[in-house]
Amino acid sequence: LLISADYENGLGMRLKEAPAFPTNMAFGAAGDSLLVYKVGNAIAREARAIGVTQNYAPVSDVNDNPENPIINVRSYGEDPNLVAKLASAFIKGTQDAGVIATAKHFPGHGNTSVDSHAELPVLNSTYEQLDKVELVPFRADVKAGVKSVMVAHIAFESFEGQNQIPGSLSHKITTDLLQDSVHFHGLIVTDALNMKGVTNKYSVAEAAVRAVKAGADILLMPPDIEVALNALVRAVQRGEISKERIDYSVKKILLLKSELGLNKNKFVNIDDISDIVGIQAHKLLAEKAARRSITIIKNEDNILPLQYFQNKKVLCITVSDNCDPTTGALFSQELSSRYHNVNFQQVNPASNKLDFDSLLVLAKESDIVIIPAYVKVRAGKGTVDFPDNIRDFLTNIANLKKPTVLISFGNPYILRSSPNVSAYVCAYGDQPCSITAAVQAIFSESPVSGKLPISISDSIRIGSGLELPQTSLRYAEPIEAGFSPVRLARLDSIVNYWIADSAFPGAQLLVAKDGKVVYNKAFGTYDYSPYSRSVDLNTMYDLASVTKVVATTLAAMKLYGEGKLDINAPVVKYIPQFGQNGKQNILVRNLLEHNSGLPPDPSHYLWYTKAISQTELDTLLKHPSMFITANLDSAHSAMWDTLYATPLVYPTGTKMVYSDIGMLIVGKIIEKITGMPLSDYVTKNFYKPLGMIHTMFTPPSQLAQFCAPTEYDSISGKLLQGVVHDENARSLGGAVGHAGLFSNSSDLAVYLQMLLNGGVYDGRRYLEDSVIALFTKRQSELSTRGLGWDTKSPEHSSAGHYFSATSFGHLGFTGTSVWVDPVRKLFVVFLTNRVCPTRNNQKIAIVRPAIHDAVIEALKN
Repeated sequence: LLISADYENGLGMRLKEAPAFPTNMAFGAAGDSLLVYKVGNAIAREARAIGVTQNYAPVSDVNDNPENPIINVRSYGEDPNLVAKLASAFIKGTQDAGVIATAKHFPGHGNTSVDSHAELPVLNSTYEQLDKVELVPFRADVKAGVKSVMVAHIAFESFEGQNQIPGSLSHKITTDLLQDSVHFHGLIVTDALNMKGVTNKYSVAEAAVRAVKAGADILLMPPDIEVALNALVRAVQRGEISKERIDYSVKKILLLKSELGLNKNKFVNIDDISDIVGIQAHKLLAEKAARRSITIIKNEDNILPLQYFQNKKVLCITVSDNCDPTTGALFSQELSSRYHNVNFQQVNPASNKLDFDSLLVLAKESDIVIIPAYVKVRAGKGTVDFPDNIRDFLTNIANLKKPTVLISFGNPYILRSSPNVSAYVCAYGDQPCSITAAVQAIFSESPVSGKLPISISDSIRIGSGLELPQTSLRYAEPIEAGFSPVRLARLDSIVNYWIADSAFPGAQLLVAKDGKVVYNKAFGTYDYSPYSRSVDLNTMYDLASVTKVVATTLAAMKLYGEGKLDINAPVVKYIPQFGQNGKQNILVRNLLEHNSGLPPDPSHYLWYTKAISQTELDTLLKHPSMFITANLDSAHSAMWDTLYATPLVYPTGTKMVYSDIGMLIVGKIIEKITGMPLSDYVTKNFYKPLGMIHTMFTPPSQLAQFCAPTEYDSISGKLLQGVVHDENARSLGGAVGHAGLFSNSSDLAVYLQMLLNGGVYDGRRYLEDSVIALFTKRQSELSTRGLGWDTKSPEHSSAGHYFSATSFGHLGFTGTSVWVDPVRKLFVVFLTNRVCPTRNNQKIAIVRPAIHDAVIEALKN
């Protein structure tokens, strides 16, 4: 059998196991014919896998009437040439996969204001008018080799006068226009004959006979098949329809069946269905298409991307043209994962004045209003606009002058009813991929580049659309960023092998490329005890010296960019007492490059025991947050005085000696400039606005249990947990420039992506691009050091063999590391507690390069 189906947007229209692709108008917004070809091919492969050999798609109608109640987003747009290009691409993709494509609805349903499901549309378009607009895509379809065309139930007065004969039953449309003028000689199918555009005037029998006489080869869905068949038999018997006419259509059908190979194999291999239908590649294709389609029309005051309302009241009002309470559920779920203070409400045709008034009160009390609107094309509905009461309500919302974002998950023309909203986003449909893509777009998790394929008003014309870059991370499948999933999965084996070999008890490993997190996993346990808890993605790790780049250098970059920190100035400009013992000419730059002449490690925690009692020291090391007390304050001051007086151990600038003292001093310079503790400065300016909620100095006691423990502490008789491992940082209170920060892989990924974005994240600028480039660049031939950062050494790098020469990163003594490859736009966060239970474990030196090499080897190119 020749089995046909309507899969305009994929099998997901009918089968929940298959993906639903975006609407045609979404593809019009993307404007990519290759993308359309791939989608047509994917839909056809899935259709053929379940035995469907004819798809009633594409819609080749030009939507040049905004009031059209049935075509709307089913069309690629209002430009005949765009529709022609994309419909032809869909046809080629479909037929290359062995399925018959069917261009519809000839000679064009885009200019109607009546739904042919409900009544017969009547147009007075002349042939010349049709030829300039409606027929352009169909001529292109024929040229592209389309094998089937569906004829619409539309009456054209210029062809049939006042007779109001549907095109599907008209010889002048089906034969004279389609076959003789457009030169299509393939399979002609009527639109469904159970639609009222036919049944309101014609009986089943008369419609069937008229359709065949008009030139149709297939009669689609007559209300009574037996009646239609008997009518055709009798028409042949009485000579109204010749046998040759019937044979002509039968021959067409048989030839197509032969082309499809149905004469050789009429069966479907059931075992192959799961390998084709709903596969990941097709779902990813749908998601890619949806992201490419999202169109932002308005963005007053740069309200998008959303980033300033994390701690403010958000009101989300789902507007629906139906009363299904589940409408908007996916959008609400996606929004909840990004905003935690959202009040979700809904209005629909059943809403009354009391509902609207109460929502206006809520809107007045909110900081931002988000309105996902579901106004969709539905057969027999007769309109694709808001009811009057909802239109008035939306006007009242906009008049509040609150930041308001309207997102259309259907009819894009609804902006005409609500022109005063702050921002307007078109997704063109409510397919899951389009809903997710819209949320990603408004949070800058994917770039926005869609262009309107239709005109909404005199001022908002076809081609309109604002472009926004991706400035936030999103989680994606490895293949989306060019990784082989199989090869990337080798990371599991590497980490688990070294956990089994006791290199570390647990770890977090994150890989991101091109703004996409493709790997983020937790491994092992907190420690080696038999009942230790498992590491998860919320576990916080003591970053040790990674603090230098995630806190101290970060702050230095900001202050330098603002002109508040002069890295070429002597340190004594900020800390005069540092000039002791011949250090008056040391520059801030020297501290950041680790070539100041200072020794590597003060080991002043040993000296500290002479300044305070043993009891006080025990209290300090166990509870560093209690450090700022009257009896310890003098010791704190004394230690800093000793650090300032540290003598040089080599001439400044002659070599590189990695020095904790230098970064301690940089941290103190930042505090002098800002007038606040380093921890407060970076939290206020970076961690909090970036949403890095797991990044902090001196975690409070209630969070200590979620910190991976480090080394066994002889003083407390326990593993250090939630207390900084570095003794000097601990004795100084736990929040200093060289160590003390706790974080996890997900938080650090946000920071590193901000750097790769040139200092921007979620639409907000944190650093200047030129400043990042300066600080992450190798500063001299003496070493690999940048300013605060390290860069990849040519040999024996912890970043492995393949990271680019311009890569930058840093290691932490506890077993942590971050490495960024700006050439590949890639970074790796690898966090372990390898010092648990002892720092004598050095196996991490083997693991780090192996991890980074495996990441690059997993790239397809």
